[in-house]
Amino acid sequence: LTASPWDYTRLMKEILNRCITLLRTQKKCIYILLDEVGYRKKGNHSACVGQQYLGCIGKNDNGQVAVTAALSSGDFYCPVDIELFMPKDWDNDTQRRERAGIPCNKKHESKTVMGLRMIKKLYKKLSGDIECVVFDALYGINVDLLWQLMNKEIPFAGDVRENLSIYLSKPSWKLPAYSGQGRRFTKAHPDKKLIQVRNYLKNLTSKDFTLLTIRNRTKGVLQARYHMRKVWVHHHPSKTFLALHLLIRKDADGNVKYSLGFFNEKVTM
Repeated sequence: LTASPWDYTRLMKEILNRCITLLRTQKKCIYILLDEVGYRKKGNHSACVGQQYLGCIGKNDNGQVAVTAALSSGDFYCPVDIELFMPKDWDNDTQRRERAGIPCNKKHESKTVMGLRMIKKLYKKLSGDIECVVFDALYGINVDLLWQLMNKEIPFAGDVRENLSIYLSKPSWKLPAYSGQGRRFTKAHPDKKLIQVRNYLKNLTSKDFTLLTIRNRTKGVLQARYHMRKVWVHHHPSKTFLALHLLIRKDADGNVKYSLGFFNEKVTM
């Protein structure tokens, strides 16, 4: 594989072209799915191998990880871009890099940076076809990624963790009043209180959820209950509040998932 005569960029371009041609015939919404795939390895010479989290086994182990972008529509799914993640300790390991045939310009980047590059490239080519980008909490917890996608007006729905803090109404920056004790505030603070999404869930009842059919699966149709509302998330570098939609999903087995979405106001659950 290291010395393969194949040009993988041409191969992936051809896969993308064939994939989008097929998906367009389905007459259904098309989504970009950002994810990663892990491979367990025993040695330390395979390109970019190392101790890291591997989704295939759900824990840390020695292996390789690749960031992937795929297109999905209805029951169809196809990876159209894939790039190997390079752990930091490979940056200056000249011997292993040469043995593995890694180009000099390939450097360590976070998975978020890699994923954002893939999304931008695909959305630029397919913006007229794409409903939104979907990703898990590895990317969803990165508020800077969400901010950059919003700036590019790229719609998305990304999972977040249950301890994410949100505002239920849009905050303003205000200088807190002096209480008469301690030092006076010299910097403005948000004038609304934060609440974690898991605590927000505790205040909801069954009437706040809507039963929706999600998709087909081998054991029949998959259904879940959903709740959606507008929330605001603080983007610290820009000192702005991102207006997003919080989506809460409750499965029949009691499992709960939280997501943040950015899309046209007319989009329903």
